[in-house]
Amino acid sequence: MLTLKSRNSHKLQQAFDSMPVCLPTQLRHHPLPKEEQFSNLMSCAAARGFNINTTTNKLLADSLNKCVDTSDPIVNKVNMQHFS
Repeated sequence: MLTLKSRNSHKLQQAFDSMPVCLPTQLRHHPLPKEEQFSNLMSCAAARGFNINTTTNKLLADSLNKCVDTSDPIVNKVNMQHFS
């Protein structure tokens, strides 16, 4: 599987090598998260004292990584299973 991904990325790089630098980065562009899609998650997280930021994908990932309850390892395990 890893070999296949590596070969495909090499072919893509060759195909887009002559293009401007910004084009290959657009291949992995993800749309911004929509807050309404995360309303249930945000309310559950708020009940445990966590803040979920859905402004950008990076901030969403960072805020999910900060959802750690030091007093309850079960919450952390459940969070990791649902967030990943």
